[in-house]
Amino acid sequence: MEPCLGKYLGWTVEVHYVNYTTAVDRGILTATESGWIELTRNPRKAREETLLIPVSAIRLIKPLAQPEADDQILLRPADVPEEPRLEAEE
Repeated sequence: MEPCLGKYLGWTVEVHYVNYTTAVDRGILTATESGWIELTRNPRKAREETLLIPVSAIRLIKPLAQPEADDQILLRPADVPEEPRLEAEE
């Protein structure tokens, strides 16, 4: 594990690249090892993607947000929409 990156595992980060100044990837830093990082975009969603990025291609990793505590993760919708009531036909 990269020593300074290990403390940011689970954080939401932005990755800026050396050669592509306009390219930015945002996601969850899920692993670091032997000069590579693993970045997960759209976690726990249908379009989840995992990127493996060599550290040599990275200019900057910007930490944006700490991981959410387990008691802060919403497992169901906050407001359950009411079902439309159908009027009985006479």
